Amino acid sequence: MSLELDPRWNWVDISTLEEGRGTTFVRAECNHLEVEPVHDISGELVARWCRTCDRQWTIPIEIR
Repeated sequence: MSLELDPRWNWVDISTLEEGRGTTFVRAECNHLEVEPVHDISGELVARWCRTCDRQWTIPIEIR
């Protein structure tokens, strides 16, 4: 059986030797795959917002 992990997140393998590799994962940083523009009342783009982790960047943005 293969484990499917949500691609929106980085996953860290914390499996123990007894469990075997690739059996236990914890969610790490967001990959920011669902980023949407944020406009002010005049329509100017002022920020971007990640729907997955609720992080916002002002313009200009630097997504890591």
